[in-house]
Amino acid sequence: MLNQDDHGNLLIQPNTIKLSGCLIVRNNDNTIRACLESLRPWVDEMIVVDTGSTDSTPQIAEELGAKVFHWPWCDDFAAARNVSLDHAIGEWLFWMDSDDTLPEECGRKLRALLDGEHAPGILGYVMQVHCPGDDPTDVTIVDHVKLFRNLPELRFEFRIHEQILPSIRRIGGEVEFTDIYVVHSGSDRTEAGQAGKLERDFRLLDLEQQDRPEHPFVLFNLGMTHADCEQHEEAICCLQRCIEMSGVDESHVRKAYALLISSLMQTQQLEEAELTCREGCSIYPDDKELQFRQAMLEHQLGRPQEAIAAYRRVLSNPAERHFSSIDAGLDGFKAQHNLAMVYEDTGDFESAASEWEQITQERPNYVAARRGLIDACFNLSNLAKLQAIQSEFQNQTDSSVAHLGFYCDGRISELRGDLDGALIAFDLADRRDAADTSALRQICRLLFESGRWPRTKTQLERLSQRAPHDAGVFHNLGVAYSQNGEADAAGEAFRRSLHLRPDSVETWTHLGQLLRNCGHELEAIECEMRIRQLLGG
Repeated sequence: MLNQDDHGNLLIQPNTIKLSGCLIVRNNDNTIRACLESLRPWVDEMIVVDTGSTDSTPQIAEELGAKVFHWPWCDDFAAARNVSLDHAIGEWLFWMDSDDTLPEECGRKLRALLDGEHAPGILGYVMQVHCPGDDPTDVTIVDHVKLFRNLPELRFEFRIHEQILPSIRRIGGEVEFTDIYVVHSGSDRTEAGQAGKLERDFRLLDLEQQDRPEHPFVLFNLGMTHADCEQHEEAICCLQRCIEMSGVDESHVRKAYALLISSLMQTQQLEEAELTCREGCSIYPDDKELQFRQAMLEHQLGRPQEAIAAYRRVLSNPAERHFSSIDAGLDGFKAQHNLAMVYEDTGDFESAASEWEQITQERPNYVAARRGLIDACFNLSNLAKLQAIQSEFQNQTDSSVAHLGFYCDGRISELRGDLDGALIAFDLADRRDAADTSALRQICRLLFESGRWPRTKTQLERLSQRAPHDAGVFHNLGVAYSQNGEADAAGEAFRRSLHLRPDSVETWTHLGQLLRNCGHELEAIECEMRIRQLLGG
């Protein structure tokens, strides 16, 4: 029955939908249930736009109470999201991906924020997307405007990596940062899934370039995608052009500098990387990622004291909140990790041990720090501390770190001069966790140093299969083959090492000596010429 006043006039009912949750989906039946179940308690309606599912995604969404609309995919994420906004009637709109979940605590905060007061100029709120990696310690945190007023002027832009912020800025609106986040944990991380995603991303970015030639945000996304594919020269071109075309207040520019520095470092353009880093840090002096990149550069350029000072700045200096996409822990345990490694390179094992121990207290299951502490104590010949660490593993139930008990046994045996005992302990550690190559590396080192060449060769062959991108492993394997009289295999190993590390004078020297011993004089001379080039002669 329609509501009427005493004169029979129809009454306009107030809109009771304050918050609409908006999603676009396609073939997400493995993630959509968890997504909508996490969202449903905190919103007044759920709008789902299906762009062509052939699985049960739309049926699951309807079962969970969502209003489902069908719209054909047209290679444009912004267009699809805007269809979801068109169907929403809430005063405020909150968007998620179909493989996101909203933690209960964050759902409560979202509703409390919504039900509170809002300054008229605030048109949106910035929240985080937490993207876990393959390792539990690897989480990338990305800022997005995820909650905004339902205004016709506010619509997403860009075919991929779609943004609502430009339209907010265009009408003079402001945004506020919050501590609310969603977890983006349902994405397909298989090799095939990642390859398909990259193919799609490049295709959409190509279309975007045709739509918006030389647009700085499109150049940024192209550079980022090339960097993800390790196509660093292409990334450098896009990112340099992006920075040239952008204003310093645009939200993507900080990250563009960080990505550019990384690609320059990957291609060994260290001088250009240093100049770029100085430029970025002068514009954004409080940016933690740029400070972190600067510290890495100082270390790589052989300036350990400057690197230590730079990492200390990362750990100590406060930073204002700004739009970012950053590795969680970069201004915490990951900076400490790198700082400890700088201390180790300078022979300051006391300071290294202090950093490793602090990390283990905060993150007891962080394997790299616990192993680093063991190694630092070994280098300090601190048998008592190693024995104390070993006792902690006796009641260890966490399988992710249990193998380190055997690793610690190996270090204790080595410190006592028991080479065979150390080899046995390291072998047990390696059998417990094959994903961690540290114990196998210790086996290879001990065998190499003791001149047990047949066993050294066998173990290095195992290590080369598990660390196929480690130039040092192939260099040592070449030496082991040489010592075993296997010249052809040695030459192949040295060349593999040089493919990965072309500027290694030591490897060129070994290869040249091998070639001369085998009677390949011209090739040996070519190696000597390469060495002179590297040495500046």
